[in-house]
Amino acid sequence: MNPLELAKSAPWNSVLFTTYSLSLSFFEAVVIDALIRGGARNPTILSDPEGVRAGLSELGARLVGRDYELLPVERVGGVFHPKLSVFLNDSDAHLLVGSGNLTFGGWGGNFELVEHLHPSFAPEAIADAAEFLELLEIDERIRLPATNRIAQTADGLRRASQGKTGSGRIRLVHNAAGTIAERLQQEADELGGAERICFMSPFYDVKGAGVTRLSKLLNCFDVSGYVHDAGTVRGFAGGNWSILNEEVLAPVEIDQKFAADSRLLHAKSIEILCRNGRLLLSGSANATSAALFGSNMEAGILRIEPNRHGAWSIAHCPAPVRSAIEDDDQNVDEEQVQILTAELVGTTIQGSVLTSWTSGPASMTCEIEGELIDLGEIEVDKNMAFSQRAEQLAERVWSRGRVVIRLKADDKVAEGFLMITAVAALMQRAGQAASRILSVLAGTETPEDVAAIMAWFHEDPSRMPRAQFKAAGTKGEALVAPDEIVTADMIERAHFLEKGSSGSGERSAGWQSAMAALLKAFRSSRGPFRSEAMASDDTGESLSEDATRDMTRDERANEKAIDSFSKLLDAALEKKNEGRFAEMMLGIAHYLVDRIRPPNDRVKIWLDKILRDLPEIVEGDLAEDVLALELVRVAHSPSADTARKARRLLRRNGLLSQLENADADRLPAFHVYFPPGIDFEKAREMLASVRTHREEIHTLLECPGDRELPALPLLEGSEHWPVFQRLHEDPEARERIEFVDDPVTGCPKCHLVLPTGNAQELLQFGFTRCANRCRRLIISREL
Repeated sequence: MNPLELAKSAPWNSVLFTTYSLSLSFFEAVVIDALIRGGARNPTILSDPEGVRAGLSELGARLVGRDYELLPVERVGGVFHPKLSVFLNDSDAHLLVGSGNLTFGGWGGNFELVEHLHPSFAPEAIADAAEFLELLEIDERIRLPATNRIAQTADGLRRASQGKTGSGRIRLVHNAAGTIAERLQQEADELGGAERICFMSPFYDVKGAGVTRLSKLLNCFDVSGYVHDAGTVRGFAGGNWSILNEEVLAPVEIDQKFAADSRLLHAKSIEILCRNGRLLLSGSANATSAALFGSNMEAGILRIEPNRHGAWSIAHCPAPVRSAIEDDDQNVDEEQVQILTAELVGTTIQGSVLTSWTSGPASMTCEIEGELIDLGEIEVDKNMAFSQRAEQLAERVWSRGRVVIRLKADDKVAEGFLMITAVAALMQRAGQAASRILSVLAGTETPEDVAAIMAWFHEDPSRMPRAQFKAAGTKGEALVAPDEIVTADMIERAHFLEKGSSGSGERSAGWQSAMAALLKAFRSSRGPFRSEAMASDDTGESLSEDATRDMTRDERANEKAIDSFSKLLDAALEKKNEGRFAEMMLGIAHYLVDRIRPPNDRVKIWLDKILRDLPEIVEGDLAEDVLALELVRVAHSPSADTARKARRLLRRNGLLSQLENADADRLPAFHVYFPPGIDFEKAREMLASVRTHREEIHTLLECPGDRELPALPLLEGSEHWPVFQRLHEDPEARERIEFVDDPVTGCPKCHLVLPTGNAQELLQFGFTRCANRCRRLIISREL
């Protein structure tokens, strides 16, 4: 199967590539496209620093750090050279092991070899690959960023191979533990000893050290090397042929189909004919000492055949013309740009330099969308790690475009791509909806994006972050019954708790950052969608057929978004959720008002539902949202009833003391639905001066009987005023008060159900009188 066909054949939930050379423009234009078509998301690339250096020079690479992770891996004393591709989901696993790098040449331009393995016939090789990845994280000669992707991929490969039995003749070999040469010796001895070795390799040691060392180790001196008619690719670390004479390394042709391939040779393979069988190694290892004896990190597939059928048919040919090793000064470490790894966690950049560097101060800059931003001075510690606050990047990282972090100390420079943790988490959790959410964060969304996001949330409301409160207590002030003392617990700041589709409840800093940014976008004001069709319609120009079709499509998308949000609201505000989605719901309502302009009556229904379902404790951003909304609503309808209703809500939720800080501009889109009838300062004064029924009750109960009651216009206008007067004049009458917690439907004294009118009076005003025999005055504790 073509690797690209495999990439788009299924919705892989874990994809990992390893490579030495790297072309990010190829990966983004070809591989990412294939993965997206198949429904895969958030792949990971492990690359040698040389590949990362090449990627840094490709200005066209814009998705790195967002749609995929690029993690540099340094092999101390050598290079990181394996070429693996892993595709995993819950029901399947595929492994590609070959010679081709993640470049245009490696995936088609060069003559390469690749093994396609599956647990159904090669479970041992799949398990070997898991071991190889696990060893990368503990090998002292490997330096790589902290990541859970490698362990997750290894776990997936192990699960895929468990319970399956293969022939044992297909194994993945590597030099993470031992060397490839030692493994070849072991297997050759099992087959009776080596009798002939034939190399297929584009690169040899100049003096043939790898060839001669393997020949001596296997005690086999019939050694040859394949000469490809079309020639080989050029490199920096070795030549296309060694200076060994033909008696040591004989040039040969191989009578196989691939011999006629007109592409430049980059394939690597070694055939070892043994007395009782045949070994065939293919993968990343060249015919060099570094590859076969361990200074490089390599991986290949070893086929162990118990017979010699299918052995290469070789014939002597002239030796190729040796090409000079290219030298562009890239091998001089002191002149190279060093490679760092960095990720943005919240508003902090955390990272480390993986290649040559010394601890101490350094200046940090960031390049984003062609702009260079100075991030100040940092300190690189003895482990080459660094950390720096970067609040100025928090909002800009959502737009498309790569972000490069650069450190400079004296004449040394280190560079690397910034991995955006929040984007990676979003891609992993949200799948195909992630691109829609990212468009909202970047401000490039369409009505169809909005409709898709609303439908995605409605499909499973638990995908939204819930506000989790660490302590609960009374929200507003409360009346204290004669023999009771009511205290409130200390309330800590709310935080978002991730509730992904798995329901695991594990917190994710990246996911929290993404959802916090989404809420901020919902609270901002961008104005209604203005398509080209809408603009033409405003000017009175006749619409083209395409423009009319676009307008109709947008209108349908807007209607779908409104309908989906109404359904989402009902699901999110169910009693079991305890108001934990109220903040997100208010943010989405504001966004829809801003961008879509739903009918006024629908918006008022939304807001009434949200405010009625506020959580037990209201604080932080949600508190500021509620204060802003109530201030806007009072300014819009400056009546005493509106002010009392708003004041009651603020008191009930402990927000009245924050009234001075209420910022009406916090939710600007609601101004469209509630155009102010008075200015906001007058609305604030009205909220501060008006009193509710419950507050007047509080004043009455606290006023001693020997003092004259202040004016209580609301209570004086009540049919229960004579009862209230007796409460003031006769303290013993207070013993007949029944204090209750909202809401109640029955009298706590006679235990009979209250008539609807009395129950509503208690809920609205905080008092009523039992209409049954006891005639007790019932007062709500909550003010």
